[in-house]
Amino acid sequence: MQVWFRTHIDKMDLKQLLVEFDNFDQTDVTSENLSGLMTADLDGFLDVINMGDSIPMEPLKVLGRLKLEDGAIKDMEVLKTLDRYVNMRELDNIQFQTLETSLFIRNGFLYLPQTDIKTTAMNLSLFAMQGMSNDDFEYHIKIFPGEIMMGNSKKVMKKQSQMKDNLANEDNMRSINLLAYDINGESKYWFDNETRKKKTRTKIKVQEKQLELGFNPRLVKYDTGVKFH
Repeated sequence: MQVWFRTHIDKMDLKQLLVEFDNFDQTDVTSENLSGLMTADLDGFLDVINMGDSIPMEPLKVLGRLKLEDGAIKDMEVLKTLDRYVNMRELDNIQFQTLETSLFIRNGFLYLPQTDIKTTAMNLSLFAMQGMSNDDFEYHIKIFPGEIMMGNSKKVMKKQSQMKDNLANEDNMRSINLLAYDINGESKYWFDNETRKKKTRTKIKVQEKQLELGFNPRLVKYDTGVKFH
């Protein structure tokens, strides 16, 4: 049996949501790492097979948009590990007024095709895939440093410029491009490279297109009418 849903969430406390759902049975991104007021419009469906007391991530499929206000990304292990490699303490605690992104969930992974974050210290642009039923993940992060972190950033950018396949174009010469992944037991935390970046972007686009095909046209036939506040 398939359960289809469409829902709107209006300024819900994200930290509290993660606490109540026990971080959706994963440990990579938890209530200790994310906070803010979440507004979202989500469409989805779930293949129901003996769910019990939890929501299985593999058969869950979701497509939507999310806005997070007065938020923070704090002590997230993947960013703390990147900090240890490239010496950027600003990654340990990222606070922002507004974050807006599209997102989708398919085959046990949460995908962020493109997310932009503006802070007083820096601007970030990232795309990522995060396992929800396993510990696999991949993050591609582009950082445009602000004036208050420019001193250390110049050292990091100089080191980046010496790397092979280092995304050397005019835009990237003003930014720091970082890669973090742990897939099937293989991991890396270092500067990003064009080959890996293109491969992951293509994978995310393919997953998104396949999900969109699965949603249309059936999704429009059912609306829960439920709104969360």
